[in-house]
Amino acid sequence: MTRQEALQKLETIKSNSLRVLRLLETVPRTSESDREIRDLTELLKVELQTEYERMLPEGVQKKLSMFEISIYSPTIEDTWRGSGISRLKTDGVINGRWSEVLESIVYNTSKYIS
Repeated sequence: MTRQEALQKLETIKSNSLRVLRLLETVPRTSESDREIRDLTELLKVELQTEYERMLPEGVQKKLSMFEISIYSPTIEDTWRGSGISRLKTDGVINGRWSEVLESIVYNTSKYIS
């Protein structure tokens, strides 16, 4: 993956997270907005998990670019493991915990996007 592709993936993750945060702030929320919140959050969860698992094998790590090793991979790992997205039940009650998780994702991905 090129540096530009990695940055684009991080930007997409950040943009989707910001979209969910905006929807979470909407009062009152509709069933349609709740569905979009759940769908986007599930998409983020799957994308982060897929990228995290893709980079785990040692053979894959040997083939990563310097940017992927130093920036992209640690960002994905910190976001997957540290934000709480891996434990978030996207079919559960939408509460304040969701905002905390999404804010953490935005923060982690924003560190390297200029």
